[in-house]
Amino acid sequence: AQQIFEKYWSFNRGYIGKVYDSVFIKKSLAVWEIGAGANMAFRKSLFEQVGYFDERLDVGAAGCSGDSEFWHRILFNGFTIVYSPRAVVYHEHRKEINDLKSQLFNYMRGFAAAALIQHNQDTKAGYKQHLYKGLPRHYIGQLNKGFPGYAFNYVTVFSEIQGLISGILFFRKNRNKPAHTSF
Repeated sequence: AQQIFEKYWSFNRGYIGKVYDSVFIKKSLAVWEIGAGANMAFRKSLFEQVGYFDERLDVGAAGCSGDSEFWHRILFNGFTIVYSPRAVVYHEHRKEINDLKSQLFNYMRGFAAAALIQHNQDTKAGYKQHLYKGLPRHYIGQLNKGFPGYAFNYVTVFSEIQGLISGILFFRKNRNKPAHTSF
């Protein structure tokens, strides 16, 4: 489980600092490539300008992707995100395969919900197309490529697909709920 996560889902974005800005968001809408929001810091004024984290996402709700949805709004509104490899966070991976399957189910559930939320923010972004066309092609390719053995990373593919479907259904059920709570 730990090897699968590190090889296919790693949070490591390298050892050189990176800047994500309006050029990045126009060129690549894949805000999930920024990494994981395990260690973030923001100016208070940013929340006043782009809003708070979407409560429909993350733990207890859709399961994940509150960070990437927030990053999308930050970049979409002309702000910059800086990745610093000097900010180190230790993350313990799931040791058991069933725990990893559950984690990846939630990752993909949150990803699907966040993609649809982001699509509503900017319909030209292509998130809906990625969700309904790109990812099905990806998973069909994965299933074909792994047949009949489904070894190593294929162990989690069905959990990921179930998470995507669950995320779409979650969004449809919760799309009219308020996204943010003020403090």
